[in-house]
This record gives sequence, structure tokens and C-alpha cells, in this order.
Amino acid sequence: MAGLNPRSLVEAAPGSGGLCGSTFINRAFEVWLDRRFHGFAAFDRDLKTHVMAQFEEKIKKRFKGSANEPYKCEVIGLPNNSALGIWNGRLTIPTNELRAIFKEVTDRVVRLVMDQIYATMPAQVTTVVLAGGLGANEYLELELERAIRRAGLSAAVKHVMNRSVSAVLHCQMVLPTLAVY
Repeated sequence: MAGLNPRSLVEAAPGSGGLCGSTFINRAFEVWLDRRFHGFAAFDRDLKTHVMAQFEEKIKKRFKGSANEPYKCEVIGLPNNSALGIWNGRLTIPTNELRAIFKEVTDRVVRLVMDQIYATMPAQVTTVVLAGGLGANEYLELELERAIRRAGLSAAVKHVMNRSVSAVLHCQMVLPTLAVY
């Protein structure tokens, strides 16, 4: 295997963490549903479970935070109700409300990652690699990119589909890669 340059993982900053996985976004969405449909008897527990599953499988994974991109869930059997966002058996969830649902958790993730980046200085972080379910979300990726740019840094943000790693930061140091847990 001559000519290969193996890389190693080393901890470049003390590990840190917080309660900021995608489960907390699910909980925030459930609170949003409870508030929106409070007192609306037709929105029963079975329908709530169905909408939560749609959120988990479709909306949460695809959410990008784009201004003109409303998301819809099937709510077959519910009457049209413009105040609730229901039309033709579909519930429309406005992007600004989804952003608010995601915000608390994504803000925590961004703070944790930025703290890890600052803790590695003076080494220059060149790439932040996210893993896990929420790590694949484009909105989180965009929010991290914005925070990195605001800090005057130029690290790229990427994601991998390996749930066993929470985040990996790639640095140009003697040992060029570090892991953040």
C-alpha cells in the first residue's frame, strides 16, 4: 500500500454535547399541532399520529427553510378550514412556522459546533461533517454555513449517513482529522 497517506482521528478539543437531536424537533412539531388543533375534535389521536409520521418521514428530512416552500400533510377526512390551513384533505404548514419549529434545536447545534471550532483554534477547521438523522437536514447545513461565514471562517459543511458519529471536523494539523462528540 505504498503511496497511501492514512489519516487518524484525534480529539482536538474537549467533547461537549446537548439535547439537540431530531427527536426534539418532533416534540416541537407535536406541540405546534396540539396548539393549532386545540379544541378541534375532528383532529383525533390517530390523525395526529398519521401527521407526525408524515412529518418524520417526509417534511423533517426535506425541510430547507426556503421562504416560498410550504409543506403539506394529508389530513383526509377533515373539513376545509382556512384558519387551520386545511384544504382538500391537506394541511399546509407555512415555512416560517416550520423554521420556528426547527430553530431552537438547530440554534443549539450551531452553537455546539461553533464552540468546537473555536476550541480548536489556532488550527483552521476546513470542513464540518455532520452525521445522524438531523445531520442530513439541509436547513441545519445552511444554518451552520451561515454561522461559519458570519464568524469570518471558510469551513465547508458536509453530511454523512453514519449514525455512529455525531460530528467530525477536518483540520489541517499534524494529524489532519479530529472528532467532536
